[in-house]
Amino acid sequence: MAGRSVPGVGYANASTLTGAPKHAGHGTLAPRALAMDESKAAKPFGVREKTVPAMDIFVTYERSWSIQDALDQHSALAEQREVLTEIGRNRLRVRHTQLSFAELEVEEALEAAKTMSGLDAGDAQRVLQIAGRVKAAVRDLRTASRMQQLEQGIVNKHLAQADAESEKARLEMTSIKEVIDDKSLVVALDDPPAATPVDANGKPLKQRYRYCTNCKVGGHGQRFCEYFLERPDWRVYPNQGWFKDEKD
Repeated sequence: MAGRSVPGVGYANASTLTGAPKHAGHGTLAPRALAMDESKAAKPFGVREKTVPAMDIFVTYERSWSIQDALDQHSALAEQREVLTEIGRNRLRVRHTQLSFAELEVEEALEAAKTMSGLDAGDAQRVLQIAGRVKAAVRDLRTASRMQQLEQGIVNKHLAQADAESEKARLEMTSIKEVIDDKSLVVALDDPPAATPVDANGKPLKQRYRYCTNCKVGGHGQRFCEYFLERPDWRVYPNQGWFKDEKD
């Protein structure tokens, strides 16, 4: 194989592949061994499949009931996207290396066939041996090429899923900001408000949405909120810690 360089296989640093961003209620990012029925393609080229973790989505979007929960979730999803990108890059490098080795093997097999001496060409056993080598090399090349294409599809699919989860979290944070900035929302107070909110024309602001809050103090509050949120004119209003049950 002299005279032609083969791309090296790069791996993410230990903190990237084993460091697992945690998010309460959303699981843990913990890479696992590369699982593939493509192991037949990996072994002939000397690449250990267990050196590259699998691309799994561990953190998925869930409705947040507070600003802090929304921020934590968005951060966890963004970190997951970065980890998956690095894992995907390494997996594709492995596939590319396998393909390069397969191409070199085909070239060597063809070169051996072309440079056969007249004596070897007259030996049926030797001819069958060379032909078998070429056939096996071509088969491995096809396998490596197919596995690279499949790997690219897997990486694209998981990154698209990670982007979709991150987009849900981003839209949720946008919605929370709009709720907080809603000038038409009149907060219930013990004393009557000093003035009713009005628009630029001096007309009273009309509340566009109805809001519900999961205070997380037990009971069926979250269940009722879920029912309300099935309606298009309801939104989540972020909760705030206001009650703590002091227990010994």
